[in-house]
Amino acid sequence: MAVYRNGEKRVASVDRKARLAARAASVSLEQLFDLERARDICSRVLEDYRAAKPEARRRALMGLAEVALLSGDAKGTRRRLEQADAIPVTKSDRGGAAVRVGSLSRAVEHYIRQNELTAARELLDTWEWEYPLDRLVGYSTLLRAKLHVQQEEYLRAVRLLTSLVKVNPKSNYAAEALMSAGACYLKLGDKEKARDTYKQVLSEYPESPLVKDALKQLEMLK
Repeated sequence: MAVYRNGEKRVASVDRKARLAARAASVSLEQLFDLERARDICSRVLEDYRAAKPEARRRALMGLAEVALLSGDAKGTRRRLEQADAIPVTKSDRGGAAVRVGSLSRAVEHYIRQNELTAARELLDTWEWEYPLDRLVGYSTLLRAKLHVQQEEYLRAVRLLTSLVKVNPKSNYAAEALMSAGACYLKLGDKEKARDTYKQVLSEYPESPLVKDALKQLEMLK
């Protein structure tokens, strides 16, 4: 972290300063899970680097949205994502947003199946950069959690999956997110949380076709 902060002080370009700060925020979120530090860094970018390119502000707002998401703050997540989405960026959507998102999601699915995780992650980053509000839809979050699972990063996957359900319990992917979270808890050896998560599927999504799977898991955990 000190490397990025020192780099900010050394470089003259406000855009480079903002990029270094963004990297520091990313490390705080993804590696250290230090939400407070990430929030402070992103807020500082918005305050101190107003002269930077619009992309810097968009990235900082998306960082704040990630902090809000992982904190279970539904209103904060939506507000920050909407603010980020309002800042225009170049994107390849000649066929329209639905076509572009469909293409990106299929490509990510393919790379995950092939275990080409770097390529999958890069496309997920592109998808969420171009369409920030898709974080609330839930499918990109579900796919990102699958990436973590394939790397045996079960705790990171659980954080994403449970946060999605907290901020958007009406997501079409909420029940699937809970089922995946339950499986991750089992991998972590926490049968009690796994049991509670499967019960949540039954109580909150009784019409989901995944109810049968949740019941099977609960039976196995008796």
